[in-house]
Amino acid sequence: MDYNRDTPYPPGGVIERDEEGNPTCLLLAKPNANILYSTLAKGPKLSYSDQLNSTRQFLWELNRFGITSVIDAGGGSQNFPEDYTVMGDLAKRNLLTVRIAYNLFTQRPKHELEDFASWVNMTKPGQGDDFYRMNGAGERLVFSAEDFENFSEPRRRHDRNLIKQFNNPITWDTAIEEACNCPSRRLVILDNATGKAIEHEFEKAIVVFGYLPAASTALSICFLKPE
Repeated sequence: MDYNRDTPYPPGGVIERDEEGNPTCLLLAKPNANILYSTLAKGPKLSYSDQLNSTRQFLWELNRFGITSVIDAGGGSQNFPEDYTVMGDLAKRNLLTVRIAYNLFTQRPKHELEDFASWVNMTKPGQGDDFYRMNGAGERLVFSAEDFENFSEPRRRHDRNLIKQFNNPITWDTAIEEACNCPSRRLVILDNATGKAIEHEFEKAIVVFGYLPAASTALSICFLKPE
């Protein structure tokens, strides 16, 4: 995984180290799980037939625990439609043993509007059948409103130490990312030259939320881009 003693903490994660500063191979999701998602993404990819078999085995394991229905929030690095092909294929073959309502989760910071605008031309809330149905938008609508998976986990407090290392571009970029990801905006980094906050720039848009009829919990969204 190319982790060594010089690897900086990734945003939202901790690499546990021994007394000499070397990684112990333990990755901690503190305060969020981005470090786990990115590490899993580096693993080998199964062949398509193995993906089909592995998914069926996983669903059978859920059945063994009495689980018959789930809601898929999307999750990290799950892109639509390419990463939904296996589940969709099993649904077409009537091989699903768990009812699944899935949400579409934008994966690209600052490009959320592009993703949703593309997806509304591919699918819509409620599309599917009783075993495999498109549920709506989520878990994340915009990255700027992201919060931690573990709400009891305190935010890392070494941001000021990162800021002091402004000559190191890696730690400086990490400090800026940490501040921009602060959900409550209590942590802000100011540019001494301009006195302005260093923040991500987002395209202006108005988001209108609405729910489908009471028979469904699917969330519909509408983006209105001002001229």
